Amino acid sequence: MRMVQSEGPIIIEGPFTKNATLCSLLNALRPSQLVYTTTDSSGTSFGAAMLTLNSTRENPRDPKSVEASTFPGLDSYRQKWRQLVCSAK
Repeated sequence: MRMVQSEGPIIIEGPFTKNATLCSLLNALRPSQLVYTTTDSSGTSFGAAMLTLNSTRENPRDPKSVEASTFPGLDSYRQKWRQLVCSAK
């Protein structure tokens, strides 16, 4: 997400919302962005429509805030992963 300069809230939908560990790790890895889950299964279509229409409206889909993980060593793991990715270019 850093490589594509992701900004703004992150909304997790579909089967990924059932993985609380994944959601909380994503929140910990993206501290400058708010992370939410939603039960909406049409979020991809809804998001595409918002982008196409250049909408700035709030998402009315009732998103739930995700608590950040306190997984020990996560920052170190992230740094090692990025080094490996960058060295593979």
